[in-house]
Amino acid sequence: RIPVRRIEPVPHRMQMREHGLVTIIDDAYNSNPVGSRAAVETLAMFDGIRILITPGMVELGDKEAEYNHKFGNYAADCCDYILLVGRRHTEPIREGVLEKGFPEEKCLVFDKLEEAVSYAYAIKGQGHKYILLENDLTDNY
Repeated sequence: RIPVRRIEPVPHRMQMREHGLVTIIDDAYNSNPVGSRAAVETLAMFDGIRILITPGMVELGDKEAEYNHKFGNYAADCCDYILLVGRRHTEPIREGVLEKGFPEEKCLVFDKLEEAVSYAYAIKGQGHKYILLENDLTDNY
């Protein structure tokens, strides 16, 4: 028998890592409409500065823009900052975020994941930061 305390989570699937006053919630394995919503709803449960970093969802056929737009809508209700990676797939997310009245200065687009993560760490504020990494696209996208 293996004690539950010793069971390791599946890498990049809602895997939490503490770094001082920052908790990374790594859900970067892949993303889909149901899983992305659940991940953002989980982020919303934490008290502190809630930051979403995402390149959006891909391979969703003709519904891709619609699903990303809806993702932006519900992310706007749950996050304090939304940091988008890449311009190609994130415009529908950004439109959905801003449609909900989310402050434009807190919804930023970066060319690279590393830039978004650095920005997230530099955000000033009181208390703990929770950074959700939702999806990670290869260079093919």
